Amino acid sequence: GGGTKDQWLSASNIPQDQWGYAEWLVQRESGWNPNSRNRSSGAYGLAQCLNKPSNSLCYSNNPVDQLNWMHGYVMGRYGSWEKAVQHSKSRGWY
Repeated sequence: GGGTKDQWLSASNIPQDQWGYAEWLVQRESGWNPNSRNRSSGAYGLAQCLNKPSNSLCYSNNPVDQLNWMHGYVMGRYGSWEKAVQHSKSRGWY
């Protein structure tokens, strides 16, 4: 998990014009700690994913894998990073 968030974003499949939204959401969820774990819910990683198979990229030790998983999740559920951030701001979760 070495490197910086800018290096991780650059290596991920998140389009650069979406990085501001991704930065906001990841900061809110995990503070950019790829090993972050919520003890009460079991949420893990940069994305604080829940209820996914343990072999999911979300549970990878590689922060770029976690960001790639998060990008797929965000696009599949919300259609855009902006909408995911709006949802998080209005409901407190994404």
